[in-house]
Amino acid sequence: MAVREAVDECGVKLVDPDKVELVRAALPSDHDIAELADVFSLLGDPGRLRLLTSLLEGGELCVCDLAATTAMSESAVSHALRLLRAHRVVSVSRRGRMATTVWMMPTCGCCWTWA
Repeated sequence: MAVREAVDECGVKLVDPDKVELVRAALPSDHDIAELADVFSLLGDPGRLRLLTSLLEGGELCVCDLAATTAMSESAVSHALRLLRAHRVVSVSRRGRMATTVWMMPTCGCCWTWA
């Protein structure tokens, strides 16, 4: 009986060991990876994703404007923003009685170009 080689296995263990070492040195720490996984899990909710997209497009926005852009209630927006603030994805700035929210991770805008 002939033995079949697995399709997804390389015949060579390392093709470019120098590149492998460079990439491994550039990888984030396990702690940073865990934090990023938490942040990316937030993107699984359509409402939070709409909020982040609104902030990416509009910049700094107040809760009532975010509610209008996402067709969500102000209560739902506030709840979602609390989760996003807890994971340091957005921040809030206050000027008197007005509070606005801004996306704190501008480099993550590249995720939207992948879709």
